[in-house]
Amino acid sequence: MKKTKLSVHLEILKKDAALTQSEKKALTNMQEVRGIVSEALRIRKDAGVKVRTPLGALYINKNIEKSLLSLICDEVNVKQIILKSPQKITEHMQKGTVGKIALVLDCEITPDLKEEGLINDFLRMVQKLRQDANLMPSQKVVLYIAGQKPLEQTLSAHEKQIVKDANLAKIVFGEFKVRSEKVGGETLLAENDTTFEDFGNVRLTLVKK
Repeated sequence: MKKTKLSVHLEILKKDAALTQSEKKALTNMQEVRGIVSEALRIRKDAGVKVRTPLGALYINKNIEKSLLSLICDEVNVKQIILKSPQKITEHMQKGTVGKIALVLDCEITPDLKEEGLINDFLRMVQKLRQDANLMPSQKVVLYIAGQKPLEQTLSAHEKQIVKDANLAKIVFGEFKVRSEKVGGETLLAENDTTFEDFGNVRLTLVKK
């Protein structure tokens, strides 16, 4: 079975006989973190929760260096890490182990977490569209979004974040109508029709003026 590759931050360093005690400790800590992240991601997969959907908390019954907690949060995509076992195991909590370390991942997807995951998915689609258009990261373009009203309402609430994270000039809700560049219109760069989770069909169009 093919192992899931973790981020470059968690790649284990090569062993070196000349390592100092502090370096050995750092290596041990990173190996431990790698194991925790791998197990937490396995729990996610078994629970059917996509990595792009944030979760509320990961419980670890071991003290972890503060400098490593944000790394685990980012890799597992959880809001917080609690360095103790939960007082009560709910139906949404899933257990795992890494050696003697016990993990409990709270897999409950609240409405707020679901919406955040939706925005993450949407940003991924926009970034893919930018790649299709061969845009440089610094290039700002206009994004047209043609979809159902509930989707528009959800995205409107996060419009500033989407514009910033996707490096857009602006967002226009509605269908893009091709106009002649000669009369100051906009030029189509890339377009994609897709089905968006819970919101049906949506058409995304990138254009430049």
